Amino acid sequence: MDSTKPLFRKALKKIDVQAFSGCINIKSIDIPNSVTEIETAAFDGCKSITDIKLPDSLVSISLGSCESLKNIDIPESVRIIGESAFKGCGNLENIKIPNSVTEIKIRAFASCHKLKSINIPEGVTILRDEIFSGCENLENVKIPNSVTEIRKGVFSHCSKLKSINIPEGVTTLGEEAFAYCQQLKSITLPSTITSIGITTFNSCDKLEYIYIPKGTREKFKKMLEYAPFVEK
Repeated sequence: MDSTKPLFRKALKKIDVQAFSGCINIKSIDIPNSVTEIETAAFDGCKSITDIKLPDSLVSISLGSCESLKNIDIPESVRIIGESAFKGCGNLENIKIPNSVTEIKIRAFASCHKLKSINIPEGVTILRDEIFSGCENLENVKIPNSVTEIRKGVFSHCSKLKSINIPEGVTTLGEEAFAYCQQLKSITLPSTITSIGITTFNSCDKLEYIYIPKGTREKFKKMLEYAPFVEK
């Protein structure tokens, strides 16, 4: 039996929580077409995995930390990217989130150190806690108009993020949402914002401009009194 490539039984529907956790010899995975769900941390700590083939039957995915994985194609069938789905995949450089995805759970891409850009698909409404926290090379982020909440620590410690546009429709910026983004110079906020956490921009030492719509300065000052708001 080849210990570098696991075999799966026929008609398998689900790969259970931590099913292959710590299997350091696995190098490649070919998930069968019957599988619809890969549960939390199913391959966590599989540090030798470089190739994963996902089936078109897959609806929910959560691999865990696969530190050698550089690229992955998520099929259009996937609707849910689970908790800590790719957390700690430190060499992951490219990932395309398909338009079928409507939910991204907490810490899904946390500590993906080499990830440089991400497009969040239309249909996702909430950016949950620490989804991209610690993605220290993340430079480009596209947030769709469907998003209404950006929760705690979503982009915290994204130290190369220089600017970001928050679209109309977003109402909430959670605590530490952009904390420790040391290169962040500007952010554009929509008129729909009703809540900004006190620590949302903690340790953003280079933040010079928070652009807001004309006529909204007083509203924003009530939320964050000493922030560098600029109407435009």
